[in-house]
Amino acid sequence: MKTPKRPYEMVMEIGSDSLEAMAHSLENIVFDIHCMIERGHSNPHITTSGSPDSGYNFSLVRTDTADHDEYFKQLEIFLDERKKRKKPNK
Repeated sequence: MKTPKRPYEMVMEIGSDSLEAMAHSLENIVFDIHCMIERGHSNPHITTSGSPDSGYNFSLVRTDTADHDEYFKQLEIFLDERKKRKKPNK
C-alpha cells in the first residue's frame, strides 16, 4: 500500500551563500505560491530561479487526493494496514 499524499506536494532545492540569501529565496517562493492562489495553479508548476547569492528549483504538484478529509481517510486505512502487518501471526 502506498503512503497517502496530501492534496499538494512540493519538492524544493535551495542553495545560497548566506542564511539571509536563503531567507530571501523562501520569501520569493512564498510570493510565487500566493500568485498561484490568485491566478490558479497549473499542474505541475515548476520554477527555477537564480541570483548572484542564491538559487532554487521547486516543483509543486496537485496530487490525486481530493481534499483534507480524503487524505485523513486514506491515512487511517494506511495506518491500520501497517498495524495488521506488524502483528505476529498466532
